[in-house]
Amino acid sequence: MIMLDEFDRLGKMPIVAESIKTLRSFGGNLAIVTQTIPALDEIYGENTRRSLQGGAGVKLYLTPSEQKTIEELSQAVGKTTKRVVTRSRAVGRNPFEGRSVSERTEDTPLLTEDQARRMDLDEVILVIDAQMPIRARRIKYFEDPALKVLHAGQAESFPYPDEDGLRRDRQMTETRETVEKLKLELQEVRAAAGAKEVAAPSASLPTGDPRTPGQYPKPVPSRRARGRATRDAVDGDVSGQLSVDLASLGLKEADRNELASAVKTTRAIIAEYT
Repeated sequence: MIMLDEFDRLGKMPIVAESIKTLRSFGGNLAIVTQTIPALDEIYGENTRRSLQGGAGVKLYLTPSEQKTIEELSQAVGKTTKRVVTRSRAVGRNPFEGRSVSERTEDTPLLTEDQARRMDLDEVILVIDAQMPIRARRIKYFEDPALKVLHAGQAESFPYPDEDGLRRDRQMTETRETVEKLKLELQEVRAAAGAKEVAAPSASLPTGDPRTPGQYPKPVPSRRARGRATRDAVDGDVSGQLSVDLASLGLKEADRNELASAVKTTRAIIAEYT
């Protein structure tokens, strides 16, 4: 969860508008908090602001005071229909003549602008995708019994993230990226070596060739032979060219497995192309 409070005061950040929908597909949640809608329009423009609203699966409105925000809230809640009955009577000598009754159905807002303006300060409006709007009351942690217990159990402020843990996470992220790059480079090198192998001449000397066997080009090992040598090198020690004590790094089991995979891949490259 990434919370951006006072979002309009942080300045223009185009990457937020571009990535708000992509974050959801990766399991990320973004909470954008702003005082009024015109404050966002001033920085991002109305079209970008509407794009941000469209990418938000849940929109929460507190009691508004700005006119445009009030209008947006009333429109977001939606409309309903109601029956309207109209009675009229023409004034004349006969009071029973000239009377008429008409009935019609018309649209009316579920939350009028005046109702939105006069909302209680503890009330909120939730507009959720594919659901009816919800009018609810805010929960105050210092009044709610369950939240009071949680708050009392928190002896002090939450600590800052562990620096060593952050450093290990960064190292493992860089290691994973390096492993992927090495795998791609190894595939490219193997593909190039395979192409050379197809084009290489036979190691046997033709009849009448004046050159000695030492002058003739050295034959390229087959793919199968190179692969076998690579696997042997991965299982072996590769003459001590790469030695890492994984236990001394203080990494988690999953991270040690990732790093061990990176070491094996590097050993394979050293064994095959040195």
